[in-house]
Amino acid sequence: MPLPPRYLATRLTEPLPTTDGGTLRTIADATRYMTKLPKHREEKNAWQHAAKLILNRAPVESVTRQSLRASQSVWWR
Repeated sequence: MPLPPRYLATRLTEPLPTTDGGTLRTIADATRYMTKLPKHREEKNAWQHAAKLILNRAPVESVTRQSLRASQSVWWR
């Protein structure tokens, strides 16, 4: 079932910088970013948890916090 546009448009509680120089500002931004990650990063537990939160329509505070954790995790391990 697709996520509601209103949920996807929800602004994160703070802008999150990405490793490629971008900034995630909404849940939609985070979703697009995750779907473009290289497989070895996408499969990391932190990103998987962030994706599950979004799919379960978790509160934006939880999505922001987990996306921040995922983006700060050491991705080359």
